[in-house]
Amino acid sequence: MKNAADARLAGNLERLENQPNDLMQGLSLLGIKRCAWCKRCFRSSDPGAVFGGAGEFVCFECIPV
Repeated sequence: MKNAADARLAGNLERLENQPNDLMQGLSLLGIKRCAWCKRCFRSSDPGAVFGGAGEFVCFECIPV
C-alpha cells in the first residue's frame, strides 16, 4: 500500500516539475521570450524589448547590469 502511495506522489511531483517548462515552451510558440536575468516575459514583436546575444535573451532594463 505504501509503495502505491509513493509512486502516485512521485508521479504528481514529476508533473508539477514539468508544468513550468511546458508553459514556457507554449509561450515561446506565441512569440514570447523570457529575460535570462530577471525572468520577466516580453513579446518578441516589441522592438527593443528583448535582445539576443550569446544564446540568451536579455531585456532592455537588464542590459546595464
